[in-house]
Amino acid sequence: MKSVLLAIAIALAMVTVGNAALDVPAIDQDIFTATLGYRYICGPTVATELVAYWARNGYPNLMNGQPSGEIPDTSAAMYELFRTMLVYSGYTGTYTYPDTMRSGLARYFADKGYEAEVVLTRSTVKWADIKSELNAGRPVLILSYDLNHWLVLTEYTDGPTIYSKYVTDLCGHIPLIRTISLSTLGVFNMKAVYVRPKVITPVTEITPYNEFWYAAAKAWCDANGWEIEKAD
Repeated sequence: MKSVLLAIAIALAMVTVGNAALDVPAIDQDIFTATLGYRYICGPTVATELVAYWARNGYPNLMNGQPSGEIPDTSAAMYELFRTMLVYSGYTGTYTYPDTMRSGLARYFADKGYEAEVVLTRSTVKWADIKSELNAGRPVLILSYDLNHWLVLTEYTDGPTIYSKYVTDLCGHIPLIRTISLSTLGVFNMKAVYVRPKVITPVTEITPYNEFWYAAAKAWCDANGWEIEKAD
């Protein structure tokens, strides 16, 4: 009996779970390099992809227009946003540093009228934090020093060891969307940027007709043959 329970426990431990893939627009940075002339642009590329994702997920002021939905996205709106991210990401012409990426994204959201918490990891990136962000519907920006490259994480698959944990990312090159193991990503040698926009609460105009007392007052008037007249 004990051996059966042990086998079940091992089987359950081997079951993989993950999140639903996030619909982050994908850019082929090689196309942007060919058309615009900028090189080593993985930083502005991931910044553009992340901002475009939020633009079509509740924060439309972040870009003029919307992503095309095509892969890769070479729409005029994405080109315009990319040029903007060249500045906000802190792109130097050859590199994009994590600190300038964090501060630039925070400033961009604020400039567009939104509040966002933008966090840069200062120590080892935690797998639990990556999963938490993706489960909440928030893409994760990763600078992998092992790969010398910025990436956008959109999906994960969990497993019992570092070799059975996988992430799906936008890597900026063909294939634009790929799945790699956490060990390949270099979890112990990378930085993560978490972008958490503040939830926008719709503002409802207060009038006598949507105040809490109106329904009760109207019901009483109806029952007693009275009519509520609207003011001019």
